[in-house]
Amino acid sequence: MTTSDQTTSCPTGTDRSGRRPIPVRVLERPDPSQWGEHELMNFKEAVALFWRQGPLTEHSLRTVHRNGILGVAVIAGKFLTTKAAIAEMGVCVRKTIASVPEKPLPNRDAAKAKAAAMVDNFRIRLQDELANQKAPVRKSTRSQS
Repeated sequence: MTTSDQTTSCPTGTDRSGRRPIPVRVLERPDPSQWGEHELMNFKEAVALFWRQGPLTEHSLRTVHRNGILGVAVIAGKFLTTKAAIAEMGVCVRKTIASVPEKPLPNRDAAKAKAAAMVDNFRIRLQDELANQKAPVRKSTRSQS
């Protein structure tokens, strides 16, 4: 492994809990203020820099990117983000209730009148159908000669 590979993504340290490896670039500059607003970092570096002991992981960042919440640059198949994109992702937005169209309250009198008309219509159709039915034709058992 070359020296340039180690400075970009090779984990050499672990966080205090011993769970997540810390990328070399984050070990060299552990304070987010030491990073430029638009300096590219991979998801592993972003997690180590901003959420060293949780709650977000690389998988969490992939999910928010897929949902269109996190700005990402894809370069040579690698997902890279910036400190500014991370900050924008963290802005809390309250959902507006007005986004769901409100249905008008039903008019009970109109609903009752419509139901009564449907019942009357059904009754009339049933009576017509019964009146149009013919009595079954019986064949005579007597032979005609």
